[in-house]
Amino acid sequence: MNFLNGRVFGERFVVGDGVELPLPAGLGLDAATVGEVRPEYLKIDDGGFPAEVVAIEPMGSSTRIIAKVGETPITIVLSARTALKQTLQYVAGSGTQHIS
Repeated sequence: MNFLNGRVFGERFVVGDGVELPLPAGLGLDAATVGEVRPEYLKIDDGGFPAEVVAIEPMGSSTRIIAKVGETPITIVLSARTALKQTLQYVAGSGTQHIS
């Protein structure tokens, strides 16, 4: 599980170092919180948030990517092989984020 410390501002979650992640509409919060998303719910998407690739671990039928969102480490698990770059854009699937 990826845990991101930050603050919710309406429909944006701002990670401690300023990276903004979109949230589902209608949350209406303004509070410091922890965002949670499972590694397998993240996917590469040009409209997503930027993450710097630190390491790539091929694991047979999947690929584990260790990356950083700002200075926060995250793990992404892709079910398919894909061409990877040093910096990628990621997005969490709809309904897969959890704010606590």
